Amino acid sequence: VTVALDLSGEALHRRKERRITGPAPLKRTLAATVLWYLGWPKRSQQTCPLHDPMCGAGTFLVEAGAIARDLAPGLGRSHWGFSRWRGHVEALWQPLVEEALERREAGRAIPLHLTGADASSTIIRKAGENLTRANLDDVVRLSRCTVDKASPRGRTPGVLVTNPPYGRRIGDEAAAQDIHRTLGDVLRHRFLGWSAGILTDHALVGSIGLKPTRRFPLMNGPVDCRLVTLEISTQAPKRRT
Repeated sequence: VTVALDLSGEALHRRKERRITGPAPLKRTLAATVLWYLGWPKRSQQTCPLHDPMCGAGTFLVEAGAIARDLAPGLGRSHWGFSRWRGHVEALWQPLVEEALERREAGRAIPLHLTGADASSTIIRKAGENLTRANLDDVVRLSRCTVDKASPRGRTPGVLVTNPPYGRRIGDEAAAQDIHRTLGDVLRHRFLGWSAGILTDHALVGSIGLKPTRRFPLMNGPVDCRLVTLEISTQAPKRRT
């Protein structure tokens, strides 16, 4: 016999603000997991830049901003599963909520350098609306740009994180392979000294053309994925003659 107590109620990946999704939405809990594996909580306190060259509706950017500003992900929720538990003590819960509110206010002073891009102007508008709903539109810069034109805005190396198309819900397998090869070329030539995290179908990892430092198995819905981390050399590869 297994007895379980539902402490959350509604699924935890559903935050307070409703977001506008694209054709292949990424759950915010999965995005937060990826950022955690990349060491973003610590890096963000060091004013480290973060860029997503295929940001879609902006899920990584929203989560990165929320983590950097120490924003409790369920702070805006009005109901939890434990609210109707007879053992719940409201007098113990409220100080935790007040502490989270204080930490949110303190987090607003943290400088952020977050940027995102996408090939679709329609998707970029959706990302902008999601950032506005998350109160992050003033600290994230968005631009319309294809992945082959991606480049860092400043000289300080940072973190590149992205979830490229797998050729399932968007495009086909051949197009997905081309995008991964292009991404690998862009990383080795333009994002010198950067750290990268790419969440993709396990079958497409080899198409990136760079040797991962680590691989983390993750499920993106029904898709068997890998988060591959890459440390890009500070020296651009020599051009072949």
